[in-house]
Amino acid sequence: MKKIIIIIALLLSSTNIYTQDREQMRQMVSEYMKKIGIEDDQIQTSMMLVRKIMMEYVNEMEISKESSEKLKNYSDKQRQALKDLAKKLIKLRSENRSKSNFDKPNKRQGPARPDVGDPIFEKIIEYLREQGINRNNFRDVFSTVRDIRLEFVQSTDKSKFKPSKKYIKKLKNSGLSDDSIDRILDLIKAIVSLEK
Repeated sequence: MKKIIIIIALLLSSTNIYTQDREQMRQMVSEYMKKIGIEDDQIQTSMMLVRKIMMEYVNEMEISKESSEKLKNYSDKQRQALKDLAKKLIKLRSENRSKSNFDKPNKRQGPARPDVGDPIFEKIIEYLREQGINRNNFRDVFSTVRDIRLEFVQSTDKSKFKPSKKYIKKLKNSGLSDDSIDRILDLIKAIVSLEK
């Protein structure tokens, strides 16, 4: 397992990864799949499955039953490696978007925020708008969401994590229901799991 993690790190974390075009990325992923023992005639199907899992992580925060069934065609080690690869590619896509936003002219100077372009943070923004959070208090609400995320990252027992009462109060005062706050917590946990 350590070997697989090292391969992923070397494969996906190179400093010049941003300059790689789509075909080069496809080639790198293909080479990675060969290294974990996936046969040549399975690579295309495996790539399609990884793309599907990526979309499911972003949109549903979990893998569908259909994808779970397809993963059963692989060994335990390969199955975990493909799920890890999907998460790494989501993170890489987010980093690319952040860099793209940072490099665009006429943008304010300073380091790009980690949530800029993150697909799940975008989902939180979309969800907050659906819940009626308006422009007047959107910045405060989103700032509170970031604070909760930081709390979650720093917590020692993530399975029993509960945000500070002051943050819950802020979200409720902004008009969010308990169900909405629970949903936002689920999205925050999904973001942190992808960052591992």
